[in-house]
Amino acid sequence: SPMPQPPVFFNLSHADGAVAIGVTRLAEVGVDIEPAARAADPRVYRTVLTDTEQRELELLPPAQRPGQFIRYWTLKEATLK
Repeated sequence: SPMPQPPVFFNLSHADGAVAIGVTRLAEVGVDIEPAARAADPRVYRTVLTDTEQRELELLPPAQRPGQFIRYWTLKEATLK
């Protein structure tokens, strides 16, 4: 008889016409993409980031903060998925 195959795990995210999909047989997977506009509003930082993450963000030059915020945000979203 054929060998049983492990299950396929997948996750999907989409925003602003872009799509990301993760597919694996190894373990649960989470993916997330976000529009860059979300990172442009520092008021969002206080509602999403921990106190430590906010402090780390404040240590960065202002031009680097949106990119780091998106990294924090997508990691959190993918982990929750």
